[in-house]
Amino acid sequence: MMNTKKQLSYYLISLALAALLSGCGGGEDTPLAFDPFVDQFDANAYNLGFFPLYPYRRDAKLLAAEQINAIGGLLGGKRLNIVATNFQTADAFEVIDLQETARKMIEDYHIPIIGTGSSYVVKKLAEVTVPRKTLLMGDSSTSPSITNLDDNDFVFRIPPSDLFGAQVLAELAWQAGARSCTSLYTETDSYGAGLTQAFADSFSAKGGTVLNNVALPSNLSTGFGQYFPEIYLSQPDCVFPVLLRSTTTANFINEASSIGFNGFYIFSDAALAAGFTDSIANSDSLRGSIAATPGFGLRDSFEYQHFAALYQAQFQQEALNFTAHAYDLIMVLSLAIERAGIINNTDNPTGEMVRDSLRAVMNPPGEPIAPSQIAAGLELIRKGQEVDFYGASNADMGWDANGDVVGAPVYDVYHYSEASGKLEQTQQIVIAADL
Repeated sequence: MMNTKKQLSYYLISLALAALLSGCGGGEDTPLAFDPFVDQFDANAYNLGFFPLYPYRRDAKLLAAEQINAIGGLLGGKRLNIVATNFQTADAFEVIDLQETARKMIEDYHIPIIGTGSSYVVKKLAEVTVPRKTLLMGDSSTSPSITNLDDNDFVFRIPPSDLFGAQVLAELAWQAGARSCTSLYTETDSYGAGLTQAFADSFSAKGGTVLNNVALPSNLSTGFGQYFPEIYLSQPDCVFPVLLRSTTTANFINEASSIGFNGFYIFSDAALAAGFTDSIANSDSLRGSIAATPGFGLRDSFEYQHFAALYQAQFQQEALNFTAHAYDLIMVLSLAIERAGIINNTDNPTGEMVRDSLRAVMNPPGEPIAPSQIAAGLELIRKGQEVDFYGASNADMGWDANGDVVGAPVYDVYHYSEASGKLEQTQQIVIAADL
């Protein structure tokens, strides 16, 4: 059995070799492409394919799989195996053929379940996975546009829709005194388009005025001055930048620091990446800023603390945004895979079979089961009993008819600190999410 550290080692070695080989010609000067399947696919295991986007979310999945395998695996003793592609940042979208890689996972390696992060990637992959009846799972996709995908019930996600995050941000902006606001987003990004529109709806419902919602070119990372009149000329109380990369957001704020903006910024999870505030040239630009993200779990709950301690011990770093969601995704999938295998009398359930068991293991009725009790949950399923999963990311969760999570999602709220010059967490808000 390949343990997590060894699997990670293989993964990183493969990345290094891929980088080396891409710069050195082969025998006929033909570069050798990295193949994520060579070292990772296990024909004797139950394989899940993932486009991890960020290494720490991949690590959370590997941690969960290691725990499942340590208690005997699934489906009569099969190892649960993670096959992860090699791109780690949004920049790689430009060089990795997402759809071709997904097609290879499904048709060449018969992987029944594929997971990924961003809403953009979910929508791209759905064009390949849905017609092939492959289950597609999102661990950080929050765009409202995912709700109404024509997906034949093959797309599910574990973080809440931005319809709820927009309500949280609108309330925070209103409480801070904002009565007018301008938003901006990257024009090709469904996440940004959906979130800014949802914010506009929530803010307007409170009596606020959305002065403008500006779409910026996808290749724009500096040189924002030409758009400043649309954004600042009407003197909004707040500005809401939702750009693809936190570095781009930092560049935007740095360039705008000289125009004398008297309002404040609000941010979503996309601008809470590590190092964001360190990239701001003048921290006074962030004075009064507010942010909110659904990326963590309820921090004083046992399940989140249990997960965070395991993650810290395994990887020597703190859990970051959406890490708990990635972990929960593997845990609830394990319950659904086991149930699908039993009710279909197979040790290799299809994506369609697992899909048909997802709500059965995460929605009432059933015995409440959390990640710390995963062995007991699997045993209950093997005995023909029902379970109701709740996780490290959400103490009350289920899936509605659209594959959207409902229950009581948790939002971390951040405010700018004069003392530190950074955005610091000030509270957590638990809301009722019922789609």
